[in-house]
Amino acid sequence: MEIFFLLCLVFWIIFLGNLLRGLKNLESLDQFSLQLSGELIPIKKILPKISIVVAVKDEERLIRGTLLNLLKLDYENLEIIVVNDRSTDQTQKIIEEFTIDHQKFKVVKISKLPEGWLGKVNALNEGTKIASGDFLLYMDPGADIAGSVLEMSTKVCESYQLDHLTILPNISPKSFWPDVLITTAFIFYVSSGRPWLAISKRPIGAAKGVGQYNFVRRSFLSKTEGFEWLKMEVADDVGLAQLIASSGGKSHFMKTGNFKFDFNWYSTVKEIIYGLEKNTVGAFANYNLGLGVLIFLLTVFCSFYPLVAIFMFRSYFIIGCGIAYLLAIFIFSLVAKKWLKQPLGILLILPLGISIIGYILLRSSYLCFRNGGISWSGTFYPVDSLRKGKRIKFGF
Repeated sequence: MEIFFLLCLVFWIIFLGNLLRGLKNLESLDQFSLQLSGELIPIKKILPKISIVVAVKDEERLIRGTLLNLLKLDYENLEIIVVNDRSTDQTQKIIEEFTIDHQKFKVVKISKLPEGWLGKVNALNEGTKIASGDFLLYMDPGADIAGSVLEMSTKVCESYQLDHLTILPNISPKSFWPDVLITTAFIFYVSSGRPWLAISKRPIGAAKGVGQYNFVRRSFLSKTEGFEWLKMEVADDVGLAQLIASSGGKSHFMKTGNFKFDFNWYSTVKEIIYGLEKNTVGAFANYNLGLGVLIFLLTVFCSFYPLVAIFMFRSYFIIGCGIAYLLAIFIFSLVAKKWLKQPLGILLILPLGISIIGYILLRSSYLCFRNGGISWSGTFYPVDSLRKGKRIKFGF
């Protein structure tokens, strides 16, 4: 029994150390900008053309603000492609009213979903077909960025010879529990990308993408299987990064830093649970209920079993392991606060955040099993098709 608790403690120390290593080595646009100002990196002055592709479905609440933010972008060589994927609300009307006087916008309207395609992936594919930029930027509605982020993205890609770049947006604070879940997910995301490794040495499973900002070199994307390869991959944002990496391209991810890139993510725990419902079962459990249950039990067991030692056992060694576990969480929180800029209380309950995300996976797995598939934006996709179309790999 004592050996078990010791192994559990060692696991947590290694695990938390790995999380800190990821946070410490995550590069920011600020750091890159400092390199430029020090003239350490030669950059061409002519900026390449960028095509922004935004896929929307029933987004009447967000679409006007999104289009306005895109119109205000201070970047000369730019085209904006808005793809309306079978919206049934006022989205198309708002798009037409807003874009009619602005030549910078191109609008694609999709009325029917081809068989064997996810709606969003098909929409991104259709937008790509008419794009003419040297770089393609795939963005979800709701993002608000500065033109300087676009400019820096081209310079990062030129300097590092990248074929894909993801920039992580600044997530505005919500309330305590949503911030706990968002922070937990962010920490896992960063560490699974292994930013401490050289870009060329990162495994394919470590390639990361986010729907808010996937920046791709068009000439390289055209040499890959493209969105046809991703047509049934629910986590299409990560899948795009791994498509580039598996095709021999270089993929990198960075944080925004002090550059303006805001995104209004889920505001409540309920929204987070429903929002991640479609993603987690495929990404973590391969659409398998048994695996989802197992992962949930492991997250709860590993997160709370060390605490049991303090109250349930009389062995001083086991109690010491429990106290050391709490101390490790405390030290982790103090150090991580430097890079995350989150209140200490949010970081101290990381194990609880992990368990809640485990519950989200459990719920997602059960619903997928019960329904025989998942529903996404009003369309049902059978589990067999989703399994066949799954592409992403784990980063850990």
